[in-house]
Amino acid sequence: MRSVATQRRKAAVGRLVGALLSGGVCALALAAGFVASASSASGEPSGQSDYPVLSAPPMAVTLPTTLTDQVRLSSLIVDATVKRVLPAEPRVINIVPGSAEAQINAKTGGSETTAAFGEIEFTVNEVLKGDAGESLVMDISPLADGCAPEFTPGDRFVLFLFQNDEGHLFSVALQDAYWYVAKDARVYPAVVTDQLKTYSGKGLGPFKSAINAIKRELK
Repeated sequence: MRSVATQRRKAAVGRLVGALLSGGVCALALAAGFVASASSASGEPSGQSDYPVLSAPPMAVTLPTTLTDQVRLSSLIVDATVKRVLPAEPRVINIVPGSAEAQINAKTGGSETTAAFGEIEFTVNEVLKGDAGESLVMDISPLADGCAPEFTPGDRFVLFLFQNDEGHLFSVALQDAYWYVAKDARVYPAVVTDQLKTYSGKGLGPFKSAINAIKRELK
């Protein structure tokens, strides 16, 4: 009888220890899964190398701009997200003989009075200078053909724009006035120059604060 009772007690103890160990393993597994999930959700931090190096404009000579230059030259500054890329629009333009536009037409076989302008439609997230509605269309100069950023729906930018006499919006610079906004809310210039590299990787909020500070200085 004692032997049977002893065996029963040992079996009961074994089941209890097994349950405790199993629960501990499950708890450890859950904890490990939580840590892994949290780590994957955070993702890798963004960097300037996430964005392509743009080719130099083949038909134009550009001078680097400072952030102050970009703010001063802009009539509109927005935080905006690409909605869609529109078909290029041929337009009649006044061509000066020997100008870059004339060289482009000679190279592409276009007429002397027309050129194709790219168009990108954006959803406006915030206006930092000027006035804008819920969306806008930015034009891409033929001079920037093939050397502007690749605009894909969902991509977010800070744009420094001016409006020409016909009412079309253009970037104040062919390349370096485009600012990528990463998923972790950091900004990166489309072209890294000595004048702009200090802002590469800056948080979007502090970057907007820098823009507002320059606006106050320029008044």
